[in-house]
Amino acid sequence: MIHINQKTHDDNSIIIEVDGRLDRKSLATFRDVCEQQLNCKKNILLHLRGITHTDEFGREYIRRIKNRVEFLSVPEFLKLEINLRLKA
Repeated sequence: MIHINQKTHDDNSIIIEVDGRLDRKSLATFRDVCEQQLNCKKNILLHLRGITHTDEFGREYIRRIKNRVEFLSVPEFLKLEINLRLKA
């Protein structure tokens, strides 16, 4: 199960907070939210600290969008799995 919360950060940015499992069953919901905001030319700030599990489908999607979004928080296990370095 996944829980996604969207908050307006400013006129051009939105914060997307994600909790739960990002897997094959929940990926469509997460992808739809992200793509909708990307299509609206919004800057996406992702809080993924609440992710408890990802499968190969969830990890692959995050890899695909990692250059189009800004990560505010990511669990350590996910950083390692997708080879992600956050800005200091």
